[in-house]
Amino acid sequence: MKVAIVFMGLIALGFSLPQPKKSFVENFRDFLDIIKDEAGHDIEHLFEHYIEFEEFQRSFDYLTTKDFRDLIYEMEDLPEFKAVVDFLENDNIDIHFFIDIFNEMIETIGERVKRARHTLSGRDFTSYINDIIGEFPKDKLAALYEQKLAEDEEFRVALENLQSEEWDAVFGALWESEQFKAEVDTLAEHGIDVHVLMKELFAIFGQNNPGKMKVAIVFMGLIALGFSVPRPKKSFVENFGDFLDIIKDEAGNDIDNLFEQYIEFEEFRRSLDYLTTKDFRDLIYEMEDLPEFKAVVDFLENDNIEIHFFIDIFNEMMETIGERVKRARQTLSGRDFTSYINDIIDVFPKDKLAALYEQKLAEDEEFRVALENLQSEEWDAVFGALWESEQFKAEVDTLAEHGIDIHVLMKELFAIFGQN
Repeated sequence: MKVAIVFMGLIALGFSLPQPKKSFVENFRDFLDIIKDEAGHDIEHLFEHYIEFEEFQRSFDYLTTKDFRDLIYEMEDLPEFKAVVDFLENDNIDIHFFIDIFNEMIETIGERVKRARHTLSGRDFTSYINDIIGEFPKDKLAALYEQKLAEDEEFRVALENLQSEEWDAVFGALWESEQFKAEVDTLAEHGIDVHVLMKELFAIFGQNNPGKMKVAIVFMGLIALGFSVPRPKKSFVENFGDFLDIIKDEAGNDIDNLFEQYIEFEEFRRSLDYLTTKDFRDLIYEMEDLPEFKAVVDFLENDNIEIHFFIDIFNEMMETIGERVKRARQTLSGRDFTSYINDIIDVFPKDKLAALYEQKLAEDEEFRVALENLQSEEWDAVFGALWESEQFKAEVDTLAEHGIDIHVLMKELFAIFGQN
C-alpha cells in the first residue's frame, strides 16, 4: 500500500469542508479502536514522558501558534493541495474526520501539559496520598455527604454508629493492641502511613474537620488491605461508590498523572514493591487474626459496610501496579516530536491491525476500491504534483524547522493500517 494513502493525515492539519458519507472513515475508526484498546495506556504514558522534554514541548507549542494556522491556510490555497482533497473526496474519505482528530488533540494539549507539570509535595508514598487528596473536588464531595445524610437513612445510621461510644471502644481496643501497633510500625517502615490512608478515606467524604465526622469511620480503608468475608447487602457501599464516582469524574486524570510522576521516584516504588510481597500478605493475615480486628469488622458489618468491596478496590490496584510500573519504565528513543511519533508506532498492535486490514480488503468493497485508487497512476500524478510545488515544499520545511516531520506523520498513518 503506497505511502500516499496516509497523506490524509497532513490534510487533517487544516482543511475543512462539509461531511460526506462516512464509509471509509468508519473503517478507519476500526483501526483506531484497536490501537486505543491495545496500546492506549502505553501511548498516554509516552506523552507524559515526552512532555518533560523541551525539544518535544517546542513542537507542541508551535502547533498552537498563529504562525502554524497561517501556514495551513496557505497550504489549503494551493491548487495542488485542493486536487489532493478532491481526489480523496471521490472515495468518501472524509477530511472533516481527520480535522476533528487534530483539533481535539490541540484542544487537550494545554490541560495535559498543565497536568504533566503538576507540582509534587514530595517523592514518597505519603506525599503521593497527600497530593491525591489535594486533587479531590472537596466542595462536591461535601455536598454529596450532606445530601446522603439528609436523604439516606441507612447511610445516616451507619455514620452515627461510627461516632458512637461503642465504636470508640471497639476501635480504641484495636489501637491498644501491641501486635497491631507493631504491624502499623512495620507498614510505616516501608513508607506506608496508616494515618495518611485514613486521612484519604476521610477526605473521600469531603470532610476535613474530624469534629464533623470522627476519623474512626475511615478505618475501613485499613481493613480493605486484606480481610475477606461473604458479601452482604450493598447499601452503604453503593453510597460510598457515589463519592468515588465524583472523584473519578472530577480528578481522575490528575490522579493518574500523579501516579505517572511518582513512579519515577525510588522512595515511592519501594512502598509499592512492598505491597506486592509475601511479607505484606503475611502481615495482613496476622492482622486478620487479632480479636480486636475481628471486632472492628463485626461492628462495620452490622451496618452493611461491606468489607469485600474495599478488598476488591485494593486487589484491583495491586493487579495494575505491575503493568503501570512497566509502562512507567518504558525506554524512549529520543526527546523530540519525531521520536515520540516513532515510539507510538512501536507500541501499535501491528498483527491485529494487519489482520483487520486484510479483513477489510476482503469484506468491504468501498474500502478496497479506495485503497486501490490510492495506488493508481492518477493518485501518483495528483500526489506527485503537490510534492513538486515549491510553496508546499517550503511549508514542509517550515514544519520541519519546528520539529514536525511530515514523513514521520505519514509513516504513522501508514502504520495505523498495520502496514510496515
